[in-house]
Amino acid sequence: MNSMVLPYLLLVAFTSGVMQQLDLQKLGQINSFPYRGVAVPLVGPFDISKYSEQDFERSIQLVKQHADKDIWPWVFMERFIGSPQQSAEALPKNAMVEYYTKIKGMDLYNQTGALDDFFNLWRIALEVAKETGSPGIVLDHEAYGNPLAYDLNYVAREQGKSADEVERRLQEIGARLLDIVDETYPGAVIWCLDTGLDRDIPARRLNPWAAAEYRTVTYVVEGLLTRAKEKHSRVIVVSGGEMSLYYCYQSLTDLRNSVRGRNEKLAPALASYPNLRAGAPISLWYDAKLRSGWMLKGKCGSSTLSTINDFEPLISELLHSYNYVWIYAAGAAPYSPFDPENAAHYHGAIGDVMNTLRSTGTHQ
Repeated sequence: MNSMVLPYLLLVAFTSGVMQQLDLQKLGQINSFPYRGVAVPLVGPFDISKYSEQDFERSIQLVKQHADKDIWPWVFMERFIGSPQQSAEALPKNAMVEYYTKIKGMDLYNQTGALDDFFNLWRIALEVAKETGSPGIVLDHEAYGNPLAYDLNYVAREQGKSADEVERRLQEIGARLLDIVDETYPGAVIWCLDTGLDRDIPARRLNPWAAAEYRTVTYVVEGLLTRAKEKHSRVIVVSGGEMSLYYCYQSLTDLRNSVRGRNEKLAPALASYPNLRAGAPISLWYDAKLRSGWMLKGKCGSSTLSTINDFEPLISELLHSYNYVWIYAAGAAPYSPFDPENAAHYHGAIGDVMNTLRSTGTHQ
């Protein structure tokens, strides 16, 4: 598998399907991609089935035998985040509704078994990554079913605990995640799509629902990093920048300004946690006129970038600024990497940037 000397470019795309859906055709496509690795969900964000490592043995062997690129198992905090009844009713299965509505905010004390389910998926993902030679796993923080769960005070009310108790418990959960890493795959990379450690100064003003504390999911990452520092762990935790940098930039100048501001905000955390590294995201489109949905709003909608060639300087800038860069293949772009006709609009430009990087040997 690839070394990590040059900056690492990762593809994140829900269209990859889940780990058990990998086959020779899909791996052949991945091998042709201009990325060094691809995130593939271990299981879907709302999959409530019980799993063991044996369930992924076929996928492990397939990747070991046929993958030229790194396959990063992708896990979701959603597994132990509850949904209010009115939100959960939109879920596709009755069993899923019951699973998530039983969780009061977050299953902090394993009252419903959801926390143990998440710990188990975390361990399996690490085992799959280790067996296949992947540098690590991807952690998705997003509360897809209930954004209120980001609010420490909301979870405290749901749990009947004080905010301080919930904060401590979230940090304990993060510490346990670190212990599982060290037990299962020492030195693994945990690529967090976002950590919340880089969204404001001082760093405690990060929660849009409550100005005085982190988002709940950030306390989990904080607990992981604190435990890693205490144990002198070899783990690497990437702060992916999803919520601070977001996916879109109006121009190359805007990207540089965004990177500068984000680096200032993340600097205290980088100084505090020796295992923490900075990463950055970007989304691409090959024709601005074809964008839809959320791609027409905010910085995405106001961007001056028109064609895929306009993105080459931005991708290069990110790869010179960070050792970990991920491209989110958004359907609203539209970018569908497993559709050969659509992917052809993107992969040539991305490949050109990577080839230039290799030929010059320049990196952060």
